Amino acid sequence: TVAQACNMGCGYCYADEGRFGGKARLMSLEVATAAVDRLIAESKPDGDIVLGFMGGEPLLNRTVVHGATRYAERAAAAAGKRIRFSMTTNGTLITPEDAVLFAEHRFSLAVSIDGDRTGNDRQRPMHDGSGSYDRIVKGLTILERHGRPNHLSARLTVTPRSGTLAPALDHIIGLGFDSAGFAAVLDSPDPSLAFGQQDFARFLDEMIACGRIALKHLMDGRSYPFANFETALNEIHRGTHRPYPCGAGAAYLSASAEG
Repeated sequence: TVAQACNMGCGYCYADEGRFGGKARLMSLEVATAAVDRLIAESKPDGDIVLGFMGGEPLLNRTVVHGATRYAERAAAAAGKRIRFSMTTNGTLITPEDAVLFAEHRFSLAVSIDGDRTGNDRQRPMHDGSGSYDRIVKGLTILERHGRPNHLSARLTVTPRSGTLAPALDHIIGLGFDSAGFAAVLDSPDPSLAFGQQDFARFLDEMIACGRIALKHLMDGRSYPFANFETALNEIHRGTHRPYPCGAGAAYLSASAEG
């Protein structure tokens, strides 16, 4: 978590606008490189490793993101290990220099966006109350012009107030993302924005409706990268499933801004 701070004020944010219950703070490059060293030292000798940048909004700490990425690339190569990079971002702060970094180091980039301008800006305002949609689209344009990451995905957060999901999914896929998927709010400082037991049946109906649209496209030989649907199909094909919704403490570890 390189930036325990955020430039947005989403009402459903479980992370206290990235601060996680404390004061806003940024990770130093020294802490970041120490975390990288530990990741390399304690990972399996023959396995790939992934360095993920999280927040808050990680690009508030752009210098450390760039410095840690380049350091990790060199350190992993020296240790004979393969490294990949990922970031979850709100997409509002992307610069041409960031785009070049994401392309050169083959990032998997996840952008949080909750639908078209109206739907997104209702749920994802900036701190001053203005909308974030146009800023996100500007960031996507910069990626197209200066360097597209290896994989560009969209994360659409769903609350009990989100309404019909299919139009939002269709809009986001139309923006050129490689994949787009939904995530329900399970915990929120505003209880009205978190799913209760009574909300899941409707959510399932909405997800099935999106899945039927994706299936129709696939059967017609067209791409329609609905991530939740593709994940389910892959798990059915392999005969496996994820036993836990989160891999913390199992497949990955996280370091706070203080290390």
